[in-house]
Amino acid sequence: MENDQEFINLILDCESIIKLKISSISDLDDNKRYRLMLDEIKGLMMTIKQKKLNTKQYYLSITQMLDKNDPNDLIVSILKINEFYCKYYQKL
Repeated sequence: MENDQEFINLILDCESIIKLKISSISDLDDNKRYRLMLDEIKGLMMTIKQKKLNTKQYYLSITQMLDKNDPNDLIVSILKINEFYCKYYQKL
């Protein structure tokens, strides 16, 4: 599906941003949270590839992991993924 590939591309972009943040952050709590975000984003990619995405969520759980002090590029990337999910996959 075209939407699947576009969604995967958004996920890959976000994954690279998270990896950059992990490599440049010294705060242990933020580093741990970013690693959890990375696990979540990898899991999201696997579910979309396996066609097992839960379409009955109001939003993706990774959005709850955001913090107001996160870098803007990370916030924008995750919100783009969530917006895409809501627009093309969500079926409430």
